[in-house]
Amino acid sequence: MARSARARNADPAELRALLAEGSAYLKSQPGEDPQKYAAAIDLVLEPGGPDMLKEPRSPLALTMTKDLRAKLEQAFEDFDTTKDALADEALLAVLNGDWLPPETVRTRSRDAEKTRSRTVLNVSVDEDLRGRLGKERLAELSREAGYPVSLSSIIISWMTEEMGISRDGKPAESAFQMQQYKTLRDHWQAVAAERGVKLDDVVSQGLRELRAGTQVLPRPVVAPRGARAGERFAKLTLRLDDELREWLVQATPGLSEQLDYGMDPGKVVTEILKLRLGTPEGWDSPAK
Repeated sequence: MARSARARNADPAELRALLAEGSAYLKSQPGEDPQKYAAAIDLVLEPGGPDMLKEPRSPLALTMTKDLRAKLEQAFEDFDTTKDALADEALLAVLNGDWLPPETVRTRSRDAEKTRSRTVLNVSVDEDLRGRLGKERLAELSREAGYPVSLSSIIISWMTEEMGISRDGKPAESAFQMQQYKTLRDHWQAVAAERGVKLDDVVSQGLRELRAGTQVLPRPVVAPRGARAGERFAKLTLRLDDELREWLVQATPGLSEQLDYGMDPGKVVTEILKLRLGTPEGWDSPAK
């Protein structure tokens, strides 16, 4: 979900004065530890001191449209953040397994190309984070996602999501992640591939029909005790536009009451995928 703008409240002169005051207070305290902390503060306050706190960084050029770059630069100012901080956040989110960028669809229309003149946004990223996302790891992520994942796509997608900026006129989207039985996830991915559709689109269409009242969810089937023993879980990542995702969260309590079953957004998505893409044979045999 897009972040909210925050006030600019870090005045360098005031911060420096507070640090100096803190150092003086520590020096007035007995014991070795306060003196050690005061010396560290004094070191940072010296000319060039802040540079000692910086981690080694690596430059990276992000290719994008001039329009997108202008929107991002305005957002950096509005949200009082920096492009480098967002770039590090993006890499860390992927490394932690919290997020993956969506597939990037390129428009090949001649008219579109004329209006999408390219430019570069230069950022620097933490060297350690970049090293942990080397070619082998990016290849693994690409296989997991089913489309190419690159450093550029990771950082640009994270920036647009965090800033609430749409790309190519599409609604702002964010990742919807859930833990799912690997057997189910693999089944849905295989069926979707056979039909030439994306899981994102299947779920989005189901949610729209559910919201419009043309789709009715059945009460989830409870598996017999022990039926899922030994089943492994896997991460399922979907892309939902923010407005549809917000509706899903708000609608879930009503669906729980309607179905007389404790629903959450993940269970709603699961039932939609079951309805539209089915389940492996024998999967939903009811409990006795």
